[in-house]
Amino acid sequence: MRRPPSAPLSRCLLPALLCAATLSACGAVGPESGVGVSAKGVVVFPPSAGTAVFTASVDGRAQAIASAAVAADGSYRLALPSLPSLPSRSNLEVLPTVPSVLPDQVSGVECSGEPVASTPNARVLVLSGGTFSADGAGGAVTGHLMPASAAIGNRLTSQDILITTRTHAYADRDVRLTGTLNCTFTRADGSTLEGSVQVNYDLKHGWNSLETRTGQPSVNAPIATVTSSHTLANVNWRYLPVTP
Repeated sequence: MRRPPSAPLSRCLLPALLCAATLSACGAVGPESGVGVSAKGVVVFPPSAGTAVFTASVDGRAQAIASAAVAADGSYRLALPSLPSLPSRSNLEVLPTVPSVLPDQVSGVECSGEPVASTPNARVLVLSGGTFSADGAGGAVTGHLMPASAAIGNRLTSQDILITTRTHAYADRDVRLTGTLNCTFTRADGSTLEGSVQVNYDLKHGWNSLETRTGQPSVNAPIATVTSSHTLANVNWRYLPVTP
């Protein structure tokens, strides 16, 4: 498993990697129907009140899954569909395992190993991004949305931090994905440190919250953990304006 070099950490909130496309480019006509569970959070620094449309990859194409009204302060409440359209085959590889956001003194990570699935034929949806429109659903897209990461300092040194990123995922059945990945973290100065990612997903049928935590001790390599919860946590999204 490989991940490209990470962008520097920006204070308390920063985007994951930008990869969302506009709704028209997704080939989707609108969010899924059928209200399931409710989730909430904040869109960070939206230009105004508007509408967010959240997407997931389905058979290699971004598909609109749900939409939410966003208040001027960024707060939103999202109704996730009870029966979303699912991929045609098992796709557990889309579950995030290697952190995409790293401490600012770490420029990249490369991992080896594969977590073990309790139900290899399970299918999942992972909300990976979305679009924002100030004119309501179907209006002109003014920005993309990506999961926002929060960084908390554990001590006075800037190296002792904990980065947390969350999103939501749907599973068509109960499935566990567990294991340890052996990783090499590359520092900004080119030196490397050996570390690990602990994968401990326990997804239940329906919607779950996913959380990636990356800790950076003062001396040792980062240690990342990825977990899930059937109790939905707040998920924040970073607004990234569309460039002309």
